[in-house]
Amino acid sequence: MSPPERLALHALLRAGRERWTAGVRVRVDAEQEYWLDLAVEDVKLCVEVDGWTVHSRAEAFHSDRERRNALTMAGWTVLRYTPRHLRDDLDGAVDEILEMAATLRRSRRRG
Repeated sequence: MSPPERLALHALLRAGRERWTAGVRVRVDAEQEYWLDLAVEDVKLCVEVDGWTVHSRAEAFHSDRERRNALTMAGWTVLRYTPRHLRDDLDGAVDEILEMAATLRRSRRRG
């Protein structure tokens, strides 16, 4: 785990409203699987922390879009944050993430 991922995980765990797991392996079809930075598996919520070093290259930019599309098509909601966002507004990011988890829980109960 990167330091920003650890920061986000600890903040989400402190909030105590969801069961967060780091490094979750998700198979989206027979041939493709991904590792998610942080996830609440029962509502299929994924939080990705995108650092500039890895995600600034053209190939990473392209594969990130394919990955997000595949996860979305497999029923996952993906929220993406940068280390800077987490550093500058961790509370705001946690609030956003928890609101999305609550929204997904409500829609799951209705469906």
